[in-house]
Parts: sequence; C-alpha cells; structure tokens
Amino acid sequence: MTQNQQQILGDTMTFLISILIRHPEIATLNFDPQKRQIQFTYIIKGAYSKQKEEELSQKLRKAIRIYHTMEKNSAFSYLDIYWKNVLQFSYLIVIRDLTEFTLDELNFMNCLIKEYIPELLPADSNEKWEESSYLQEEIIGYALDDMKAENFDKKVIAFREEGRVMVFSK
Repeated sequence: MTQNQQQILGDTMTFLISILIRHPEIATLNFDPQKRQIQFTYIIKGAYSKQKEEELSQKLRKAIRIYHTMEKNSAFSYLDIYWKNVLQFSYLIVIRDLTEFTLDELNFMNCLIKEYIPELLPADSNEKWEESSYLQEEIIGYALDDMKAENFDKKVIAFREEGRVMVFSK
C-alpha cells in the first residue's frame, strides 16, 4: 500500500469512526469505494410490518429529496432504503452516493429517523462527546471532503462492539 493509499485509508477510517461517535443511533457504516456509496444501518427494537416499513421508507425518501431540492442540489441521484427483520429487531439500511452526500444531509437524515422511529436503539450514549460535538462535526466534514476527492479501492466497515468502534478494511 502506497503512502497516498494509507492516507486515504486513514481519512476513511477517521470519517467512519467520527460518525459513529457523533451519531450513536447508527449501528454500522459500510463504505464501498468502487460504487462510491456509504451504507448506514440502524437497529430498531421490534419487527415492523411491511406496510409500516414502506410508509417510513417513503417518508424518508420524500424528505431527503425535498431537502436536496431546497439546497438546490440538482445532482441528487442515488438513495436506497430497505429493511431486514431478524428475530425481534428490524434493521433500516440507507445507502447514499458519496459524491453528493453532505454532513448537513447526515444530520437531517438522523433527525428524521429519530423522529419517525421512536423504537430506534442507540448503540452507545454519546454524553461524553457532547462537549466536543463541534470538533467531531469538523473532523467529519474534512474527512468527507478528502474521501470525495480521492480514489480508493478497499471497502471499509465500521461498527460498535462493547462500547468501542471497530473498523476493518476488506
């Protein structure tokens, strides 16, 4: 791995770690550099009906599209929302293309999800990070800009385990 590739991997890991620290409602993140997409997974206590899942998916799609219209971002192209049910949990998976994704959209999307889904399970408390939330936002913003500008070929996944954030590259 070249020094440039190591720098890009470091930026990607910083981005994913910072998001998970700042947003405890996100359970896992996957970055696919070939598709230039980032996948967010949220865990919900209880299995939702297909009708409820579709209703929530439509609300999220509509709100995110309206957000982009208001931000005058005509380049909006990829948003996928789907659900998985495992035992007594539902998993909400949101996939966005990295080229158009912004920090403000992430904050907007998380506010919507927390409002629409009261059964959302936060993975960790972020009370200890409240004081540094501005710093975390800055780190996420810079790392996101770096990821958008660079080409990288390794998939990266970040998730929580026993109060820690784990990051792996594939």
